[in-house]
Amino acid sequence: STDAARFCISATAERDGMELIAVIMKSPTKDTRSEAAKALLNFGFANYTLMDVYPNQALPPIEVLLGEQAQVQPVLGQSSRILIDKSQLNAVESRVELCENVEAPVEQGQTLGTLEVYVGDELRDTVPILAAQPVERLSIPGIFSQMLSKLLMAG
Repeated sequence: STDAARFCISATAERDGMELIAVIMKSPTKDTRSEAAKALLNFGFANYTLMDVYPNQALPPIEVLLGEQAQVQPVLGQSSRILIDKSQLNAVESRVELCENVEAPVEQGQTLGTLEVYVGDELRDTVPILAAQPVERLSIPGIFSQMLSKLLMAG
């Protein structure tokens, strides 16, 4: 504290994985400064929450063209947690955009789409959707082998 700045404080608190910071400046007394910081932190914990965001349904496998495996499994590239006002819990929506197919070779970690997280009309986060495993390209003998097996299955 100084005569010009009066009593100031920056305080932090953590509850259930959510950490908040309160900054109080130019408070007239030490007691009002502490009470204001406490009230601000309590307000934050009472009115806001961290929400883990996932796709609404399991991510379907993506078809791999000319690959040694027919499909590759997409996975989220990272977890997504957003801070939201508790009154907006029902306004959170996740939208998945995936490619229909991908041509081999596919690298592990290759981007296959995105998960967009909206709160109302506001885009709050974008999470990449990645290939969980690599898929090698079919060799020429492998292509002929696949064609032959399809012909035999059709007959």
